[in-house]
Amino acid sequence: MHPIPNTRPWTLQTARRGKYGRIVCCLVLLALLVSISAPVHAQPTAAAPAQATEPIPLMTGEYAWLEMAAGEEAAFSVDLPVAGQYFFSPDEEAGDPGNFSLSIIDPQGEEVFNGAFSDVKLKLEAGPHTLHFTAATDDVLAFFLLGNVGALGDDPDAPGQLYPGTVYGEADVDGERYGVLSLPGTPYPQEVLLFIQTEPADARAFVRAEGDAIRFATLDTAEDNLLHFWMEGGEALVTVDPGAATAFSIVIMLSGPPEILDLDATVATTLEPGDTQLVRRLVVDDYYPSATVDIRWDDPEVDLSAKVVDDFDNPDFIVFGDPAESEDGSPGQRIELEHLVPGIYYLVVDSFSRLEESLPVTLTTAAEPAGDIPTLASGAPLEASMAENSTALFRFDVAEAGSLVTVDLAAADEETTDFDINVTRRPGEIMESSRTFAASESVAFLAPAAGLYFVEVASEAAGDFTLTMTEHGPAPLIPANEVLRDEVDADTTRFYRLPIEDADQLFSAVLVGDGAADVDLEIELLDAKGRLVHSLRSASNQPFEIVALAAPTPGVYTVKVTAYDNPSSFALLPRLEDPFTFFVATLNVVNRGEADICSLFVTPQGDLFGVQVNRLDPDAPLAPGETFPLDLDAGRYDLQALDCDGNVVAESENVLLQGLMSWPIP
Repeated sequence: MHPIPNTRPWTLQTARRGKYGRIVCCLVLLALLVSISAPVHAQPTAAAPAQATEPIPLMTGEYAWLEMAAGEEAAFSVDLPVAGQYFFSPDEEAGDPGNFSLSIIDPQGEEVFNGAFSDVKLKLEAGPHTLHFTAATDDVLAFFLLGNVGALGDDPDAPGQLYPGTVYGEADVDGERYGVLSLPGTPYPQEVLLFIQTEPADARAFVRAEGDAIRFATLDTAEDNLLHFWMEGGEALVTVDPGAATAFSIVIMLSGPPEILDLDATVATTLEPGDTQLVRRLVVDDYYPSATVDIRWDDPEVDLSAKVVDDFDNPDFIVFGDPAESEDGSPGQRIELEHLVPGIYYLVVDSFSRLEESLPVTLTTAAEPAGDIPTLASGAPLEASMAENSTALFRFDVAEAGSLVTVDLAAADEETTDFDINVTRRPGEIMESSRTFAASESVAFLAPAAGLYFVEVASEAAGDFTLTMTEHGPAPLIPANEVLRDEVDADTTRFYRLPIEDADQLFSAVLVGDGAADVDLEIELLDAKGRLVHSLRSASNQPFEIVALAAPTPGVYTVKVTAYDNPSSFALLPRLEDPFTFFVATLNVVNRGEADICSLFVTPQGDLFGVQVNRLDPDAPLAPGETFPLDLDAGRYDLQALDCDGNVVAESENVLLQGLMSWPIP
């Protein structure tokens, strides 16, 4: 995954000007390269240069832009999707490529190019490469990394494969062409720009992109040559209808991370012709009780809608804008946000139709500071007072994900006060709470992520209390499919972490106590924002419990074992199983004896008239110490093994074979 930089070292939008800007000018030239056989630079082999800084993640097709000082070094890391011919196209209007030198390191750590940075063209293998640049003078480094990789196909049921950075062309085209654009997942959305050029130039062609990862997007070259839409990883089916064109070329580009929109700022931007979406990134580094985002534009004939989300594709936090005209009657929208906590948010402005002309848009943000919120330090009690029927907010930081955290509120007067507490990652949302009839309260949980947390305290009567937060360190990790044996004290809960990586499984957990106490089992998954994803609980007033879940969401689950009244030792078995093993079986026959096994009969139960078939090759007996794997349909079988003299070495009847099993002989 690519980290999200808080400052943006490269940008596509800042390079756009006029209708398309110099980027599209470069795209036109690059599209022509499809039909040109580019020379390949010599590839000297040398040791990789020392790496001064952590490389900046970069995708093929992504516009890179970086200000550099004389003598400064910078590195980009790029994972080439397939082997092929790649080429760098410097943006000479942004900076002079002659002021930079370039070294390229391949996946084996060998230097495959070292020289002046210009229109470099190389045949490179697939895999991670590092690009090292050195500036001779103060200048701007700006370039595209593209490749003659990927293709379109003529069968919609077997489309070609496209990649970010694909440059592809076709002559004598005779019908629609299809390709699946695969965009690697990133923690931020990117604007995909697909440029098409036809031959003859005035031939009308059509392009559309569709799929679960995007909004449906279409292009008519009579109106525009650039199709753009937003994606956050995933796939999109691209269809090119060449119409009357006899040839066409396409280039696929990426914008990089959306530009940052600061809080308490006013920014003028533009929706370009053909745009249907404007996306900006809000980087929030502290808690704000409230904030507003205002969107203004001049043309009342254009209908825009706006929203702020915490995830571009699958938001949990989403706030839509309301119409808000300015004093001069120009259209606008206002988004009112509550309880902004640290994180990345996206402002998404949608147009209900493709724009015919450039539309100036003004974005204005304002945020209310939280003021002085009392901060809890681990293990340090904090004394506080509250009025009747009031609430108070406290904050604390967790250093490590998976840590056991306890929050205890001790009332000074147990008789006349009643407090409730809620621990959460966003005020107003419930994560872990305690609302008993007692004056004092306590919660314990495993932190789903490091970072900022809040404690909300509610009081029914005025009173004093002491609040203590303690981070105890990570809970023990337990593996699936192994028995955990442990002990739990009376009226106590033991916490464990259970990692689950694959969703396509059946999950179950069995807890068995020693009979001295009632034990309960609870398993839950919280996402990084503290929201509940799965919750499993078994509390049957018995010394044994069981829970199950089909297709668990991958993550690190919290496992809680609680004993009541008396302490108890216990055994816990969490199991993950491939559901399809219920239909198939693999039997590993292991010869642990001292003689060869020459015959192996595995006969389905109920097959009264079936002919027994030796599963072993007569010329290849199973020697001592060897294992013979046998794939079967799941079911009940009779098993029999004979030595080379025909003597029965081992046999077993009515055995249920399912999943992966072993039969040691003797």
